Amino acid sequence: MQLELTPEQVEGLCAIDAKGFVQTVERDILRDYPGLPAARLTERLAAAFVHARAMGIEEDANLVDFLRTEALVPGFYKQPGLRRWMEKPGRPADQRFHDFVQVMRWQLRQGTDQQKPE
Repeated sequence: MQLELTPEQVEGLCAIDAKGFVQTVERDILRDYPGLPAARLTERLAAAFVHARAMGIEEDANLVDFLRTEALVPGFYKQPGLRRWMEKPGRPADQRFHDFVQVMRWQLRQGTDQQKPE
C-alpha cells in the first residue's frame, strides 16, 4: 500500500518541516549569541527563510547561514546589492550565496586583522 498525499497535505508537511528548521536554528543562534534581542526574532527568521527559499537557496548549510546573518544583520537580504548578486545568471543560488558568505567572512577577518596592534 502506497501513501498518497494531496498537494495541500504535502504543503502542510513542508510548512511543519520549515517551522521546525527555523526553530532549531533560532535556538542555536540564541545559544551562541546570548545578548541578542529575542523580540520578533522568530518572525524575522521565518520571513528570511521564506525569502531564502524564494531566491532558490535549498542547501541546509546555506539556509542556516542565511538565518544567522538575518539574526545579526536584520533585513540584510533586502539590500539591492545582494539581490543583484543573487539574480546574476550562470550559477545556482546556493553557490552564489555560499560565495557571498565567504566574502563576508573574509572581509570580517580583514577588518579584525587591521585593528590588531602591531
